[in-house]
Amino acid sequence: MNITTVQWNIGGGKILQDGQDPLLMASYNQDGMDHILGFLRSVSPDIVTLQEVHADDHLNQAELIAKKLQLEYCISDFNADSHIEEGQRLGHAIISRYPITNQFFELYVNLNKQVIGEDGRLWKMHDKGYTRCTINVDGTPIEVTTTHLIPMRRFGVDYTSDEGRYVLDDVQKKLASPGDRQLIQADFNLDLALLEPALPNLITNGLSEVRQDAVTTPNGRRYDHVLYKGLDLIKSSVDNTVLTDHYPITTTLSL
Repeated sequence: MNITTVQWNIGGGKILQDGQDPLLMASYNQDGMDHILGFLRSVSPDIVTLQEVHADDHLNQAELIAKKLQLEYCISDFNADSHIEEGQRLGHAIISRYPITNQFFELYVNLNKQVIGEDGRLWKMHDKGYTRCTINVDGTPIEVTTTHLIPMRRFGVDYTSDEGRYVLDDVQKKLASPGDRQLIQADFNLDLALLEPALPNLITNGLSEVRQDAVTTPNGRRYDHVLYKGLDLIKSSVDNTVLTDHYPITTTLSL
C-alpha cells in the first residue's frame, strides 16, 4: 500500500505579491489560502505536515485546510506570536486521511538571540518545538513527527559552533524514537542535501533520508526534509511553481 505525503512551510498562508522581490520576506504579504488549497487538492495527499500555520480566536489555518480537503483528522500546536502577521499565533500541524492518536508536543531549548532584520524590525528567536502523533493507516501504525527548527543562520549561529551544537543536540535527543515505522517531515532550517552532518545521532538511529538536492525556498536553500523508517521510498519531488516562501515536497512511500 502506498501513501502520499506533503511537507510544507506555508508562511502564514501568505504568497508573493505580484511584482515584488521573491528573495525578501516582506514580499510575501498576500492572502494565499486558495493558492495553497489548489496545490494540495491537485496532489490529494494522505498526510500533510505544515509549519508556520496561523491561528487566532476565530480561525485555525490547519483546521480550515483539513476541512476543505475533506481530511477528517487534524492536530496543531502553537508556540509563539507570529512575526508574519500581528495578532496571529504561529505553529505547526499534521493533517491526515487516517485516524490520529497519541498527540504529543514539546519545546526545544531557545538561545533567545535578537537581531535587526532586513525590514529594520527587531527579530527575536521564537520558541520552537515538535509535534508527534500516531497515524493508523489501515491497521498499520506510523509515528509521524513535524517540527520547525530555529533559523540559526539569520541570527549568526553556525550549526557547527558550540551554540549550534547545543541546540541540535537537544533536537536530536527529543526527536529520537525507537518506533518501528516513522515519518519525520519538517522545516529544519538547515541548508543541506542530507541532514546527517548536522544530526548524526538522529540519522544513525535507523532513519533514512530523502536526499534533498532540489532547493525548497526561492532563495535557493534546502531547508525542508523528509526522513523515514520502516517504510519504502517510491518517489519524492519539490514543486517550485508555488508562490509561498517555501516550496512543498510531495513524497510517495510504501508500507
